[in-house]
Amino acid sequence: MNCRSSSPASSTAARSSHQKQRELCAVASSPCWNRRNELRAHFHAALNVGATRQEVAEVVFQQVTYGGMPVVVEALATFRDVLEERGEWE
Repeated sequence: MNCRSSSPASSTAARSSHQKQRELCAVASSPCWNRRNELRAHFHAALNVGATRQEVAEVVFQQVTYGGMPVVVEALATFRDVLEERGEWE
């Protein structure tokens, strides 16, 4: 993608990409704060701006180094709740 393009389509794609990255960063930091409601909101937001379930789960798994396995397990349980609410849990 050419970031210098001024077409509306590329501008929209760039905005979407930035929003996705911001939400994935928020998902990455929220589990360690033990803020389940904020984490739930960021899970929804990340999925709404184009992050895949796999991308979100991978970001959560990476937090094992910082918050430990209990933090990751709780965050994944919250993620499952979100996916169930959205009808996306398989």
